[in-house]
Amino acid sequence: MNQTKKEKFGIALKALIVHNSKVLIVKRFSGDDYKPNEFDLPGGRLEFGEIPENALKREILEETGLEIEIIKPSRIWNLHKNDNEQIIGITYLTKTVSDKIKLSFEHQDYKWIDFEDYKNSNIPFWLKLELESGFDLYKRSQKDQFNL
Repeated sequence: MNQTKKEKFGIALKALIVHNSKVLIVKRFSGDDYKPNEFDLPGGRLEFGEIPENALKREILEETGLEIEIIKPSRIWNLHKNDNEQIIGITYLTKTVSDKIKLSFEHQDYKWIDFEDYKNSNIPFWLKLELESGFDLYKRSQKDQFNL
């Protein structure tokens, strides 16, 4: 008997967290079922009934211990995680006043990457695209007096 897998759909939220012209990346836990040991942006899934910005603030606090201020969306993306799961993602440019990280069990390490050095970093290509998009928005926001 041929069974088809139930299709899944979700919305993910990620944060480009800026502090002193550096952005935070986190390393996935080695036991993660999706891309273990790979660097990523902090964030998570939108739960039913949540406002995206509130969900992002909740996820960032849970994963890093940081309180963030959301500036604006920086990128919308689409991911087919496997044959039956699609995720639409929104990455936000954010800022924080602290660099004191308290990682959750979901991550094993973190780095603050200078916006000028991300192209030479040993991080996944998609993450370089996120940082490039965020860097462009960050530069424009500096001109617009966002006081990042």
